[in-house]
Amino acid sequence: MKTSYSKRSVSKFIISTLAIFVSIACLTACQQRAIEFTPASPPSVPTFDDKGDFPDLNPDWSLIDLKNTKLATLEFGLKDGFKSNPTVHVSPQTNSHNWRIKLVGINRTEAIKNADVLVRAFSRHSKYLLNEFQSVCRESLSLSATYHSIGIEINCPELKQSDISLLSGFWNKQAIEHIDIDSVRRGLKLNDKLASVTGNNINSVFQKGLLSKHHPYLKVIGNKRSYDYLSKQQAIDLQQKTAEQLEWHLMIEAPKQLSSQEFLELSQVASSQLPQSKVKGESVTQEVKKLTQSKTIYLLDAPDSVDIRVRIGLNFNKEIVNAKKLTNSEVQLSDQKSRFACSTLSALLGRGSFGRLFYDLRSTRGLTYGAYAHCREQPLLRALVLYGSASIEHSGAFTEGMLAHFDLIKNTTAEKAEIDSLKLSLLGNTLIADEQQDNFNTQQLLEPNFEENKRQRMMWLKALSSEQVKKMANVYLQRSPVVVIRADADAVMQDLKDKLPEWNFVVIEDY
Repeated sequence: MKTSYSKRSVSKFIISTLAIFVSIACLTACQQRAIEFTPASPPSVPTFDDKGDFPDLNPDWSLIDLKNTKLATLEFGLKDGFKSNPTVHVSPQTNSHNWRIKLVGINRTEAIKNADVLVRAFSRHSKYLLNEFQSVCRESLSLSATYHSIGIEINCPELKQSDISLLSGFWNKQAIEHIDIDSVRRGLKLNDKLASVTGNNINSVFQKGLLSKHHPYLKVIGNKRSYDYLSKQQAIDLQQKTAEQLEWHLMIEAPKQLSSQEFLELSQVASSQLPQSKVKGESVTQEVKKLTQSKTIYLLDAPDSVDIRVRIGLNFNKEIVNAKKLTNSEVQLSDQKSRFACSTLSALLGRGSFGRLFYDLRSTRGLTYGAYAHCREQPLLRALVLYGSASIEHSGAFTEGMLAHFDLIKNTTAEKAEIDSLKLSLLGNTLIADEQQDNFNTQQLLEPNFEENKRQRMMWLKALSSEQVKKMANVYLQRSPVVVIRADADAVMQDLKDKLPEWNFVVIEDY
């Protein structure tokens, strides 16, 4: 028996077969297509060739003395009926018609452990209060936290005593007892998972590299064990133990003039549920051990990633270690010089689209949508941080380009016009920050002589010269920086090695 096939069937079969082979060939070609990596280029800096098209701008340095944001302090104590001994700060009179009260617990000497757990639990308590009784004041409740502080704030036009007492109520055991602890645990685990999926875990790996192995900041948040096994009793124990270790501050902004007696009564209500504090109000000691120097790049393997993310950092705290023979004032002066250097160098390199990194890597070479720098300033950490991302074909050129600016700033003297531009920019930013600064800024509670230190740094800025910047760079940029990259290791490794032959590479797959 003969089997017959129509011409149409045969044609369909041939076309289908060809389509399959073409698809396989295209897929194979795509998989094997070599990436054409961008060659490295010498770094460049902006030029300031003024042909008279722009007006001369002479900064008015007297402006830095115009605004004093310092809070007035009222001293109350045990004799006034306080068991927690809060320090009361009164904000300068404003045009606001609202009452604004913030209860802040700070620890100057240690980082607050598991603050992320407390903030998540307090957030659930805030929602409980709003469900219990809706009001403008309860809706205004907000939380803030840093490594050394936890703040709870209320801001509304008319305050009742019951509203004011809500602030310290967050530190009462009952605030934890009625919340759904499972939702707290799920929220913490979800945040951790999101960081992994979005690639933001590069920041946690970068922080581990930036700090010494036993640095307290590495131990106080991101405790995954607590995420898995957190119980309500553990949350209560954490709440109470933390409260005992905090130094309490009450910040008040009133829509009208109050007498000392009225401030006393208001403060008593706001702190009525606080436990007695056991912490001593000492300044933070910056104890930073010297890290081993090595030119090592840590590469977080992200298979099939189409871009590269780069973090580069230098820890500045080490500049004031081994200063035991110096007087306290000399230590403070050295610390302020370190802070000034960090803010100045970070601005020169990465002040938005006007920094050297953006000009060179974005405007000139087109390697990225943005490359920036900032000074990370915290009580136990001061670091110059460079960051940015680029397409995979620019991996080596982009990373090498960022690192090259460290040598450039150390080995060449900047134009006077560039330094003048830098000074004008930093002065303007300071004036804008002063104008917009929140009077309840917690930093002024943590930093002794907050206003005086800021004024000192501005005086140094006024006298800054190109030679001083070069000298500053050679003092503070001596060591090899910490470099962490997130990219497809198989795709970019050879390009990185070719462009950075003097660096060692460590691939991290499980992070």
